[in-house]
Order: sequence, then C-alpha cells, then structure tokens
Amino acid sequence: MVSLLSIFYSTGFRFRRSLGIFRGAIRLLHDSYELQPPLIPPSRVKAKWQRPPLGSIKINLGEACRGATGTGGIGVVVRDHVGTFLACKLVVVQGVSNLLHAKLLALKEGLLFAQRWPYVQRLIEGVGQGVGIVLSQVSQDLSHFGCLVDDCKLLLVQQGSILVQHVMKEANEAAARLARIALHSHGAAEWFGDPPVVLLDALVADSF
Repeated sequence: MVSLLSIFYSTGFRFRRSLGIFRGAIRLLHDSYELQPPLIPPSRVKAKWQRPPLGSIKINLGEACRGATGTGGIGVVVRDHVGTFLACKLVVVQGVSNLLHAKLLALKEGLLFAQRWPYVQRLIEGVGQGVGIVLSQVSQDLSHFGCLVDDCKLLLVQQGSILVQHVMKEANEAAARLARIALHSHGAAEWFGDPPVVLLDALVADSF
C-alpha cells in the first residue's frame, strides 16, 4: 500500500513538474514573440485599408477605363477616423486616353468632393505613383494633361489641409469597385450617410 502511494505521489509530482516546465516554456515563447515578432515575407502581407488619424477623414479614389471607347469610371469614398462611412460618389467621364488620364480625373473629382469638409484634415489615397510624380514637377506640364494637372495643383493649394498619397490596390477596394460600377452607369451619383448596397461588404471587410 505504501509502495502504491509512493508511486502515486511520485507520478503526480513528475506531472506537476512537467506541467510547470511546459507553462514556463509557453510564457518564454510569448515573451519572446512580444519582444521580437516573427518576420513575415512582404509577399505574404496583404495590404488593408487603414483608418486616418484622429479628427481627420480619408478620401479613397478609384478609377477604371475602357481603352476602346474612351469611357472612364471614377469612384470616391469618404470615411472618418473610426471608419464610419460619410459619403461616396461615382462619375462617368468620356474621352479618357489612358490610365494616367483616368487617375488625374479621379484626383480632381476627389479634390472637388473634399471641399465639402473644409475644416478637417483630409487624406486622399489611391492616386497612383505616376500622378504623384506629375504633381511634384515644378516646370509647366506641356502634355495634353497640362490643364488637368494645373487644375489639381490649384485645388491642392486652395484647400491646404490635404495630404495625397499612393496606396496598394488591396487597400482601396471600395473606391475601385465604385469606379467599375460607374462604367455601367449614366452620369454621376452621390450618397451621404448611408452607403449604396453594392459597397456594404467592402466597407465591412475594411473595418476588421
């Protein structure tokens, strides 16, 4: 009997000791992860829509075009610093020569729409790196986009509190979808407060 009790207590002690070692290892692993998270290859990191800073709004731009017909679609989506939908618009344009032309037209529409929120910091995303290069040029743009570039620069100067930046397409799905829908629409449309049904899933996905 004494022998069986000895074995029981000895086994229980070894189990508790092993459990303590296991818990200690998990704790060390957790602490190590906090200090130095595992590296994830950039190719596996999916870009996601990010909320703008506190008190500011984010205006995402999307564009689409049909080269054969010269038809372009523009989508603009506005959200606040907690990700709440504020407004959106879609515009159909004609005579679009290429994607850069469509991006410049989208920027102009976004800047015009931004005038509705003059007293907050506004962050415009989705213009593309090519547009940023064009806007940063000091010399006059003599291409057939010249007047459009000048319009965008003037709107930026007039409004002041606007930051324009490029964003990966994965983080711009709502505006891009609206632009694709615009290709099949007639004229322009705007929504305030309540988003169109076709954007609901994209907006919900961005909030997580």
